Amino acid sequence: MPRLKRTASKVIQNAAARAAGLESIDPKLNLGGEMTLAGYKDAIAEALEKQAAYNTLLAQADEARNLFEAAEGKTSDLSGRILAAVAGRFGRASNEYEKAGGRRKADRRRPVTREAVIEAKAA
Repeated sequence: MPRLKRTASKVIQNAAARAAGLESIDPKLNLGGEMTLAGYKDAIAEALEKQAAYNTLLAQADEARNLFEAAEGKTSDLSGRILAAVAGRFGRASNEYEKAGGRRKADRRRPVTREAVIEAKAA
């Protein structure tokens, strides 16, 4: 599932609308200090650039995750096929099968029935 990208930030939308209103007052509005219309528009543009960069990084992370999951699936499939090949060649009860990561038939735990548990407690 891809990560959610940031779209249409309310802060940026409100700032753009405010900038349009301020521009209707005076295109070269200067409220003193660093509070100018041009500076405000630059800050809005920078925020939009940062948002685009953020979304690009998320897309790259999604791609990296997809590549990793594909490699992991391929490795898992190969592991199962190798274990099956060892079982086919040496048998499921062999020491080689156990060395390859399988569980020998003799080492498997037998399932216990409920009746056996009740009888064991009663005795």
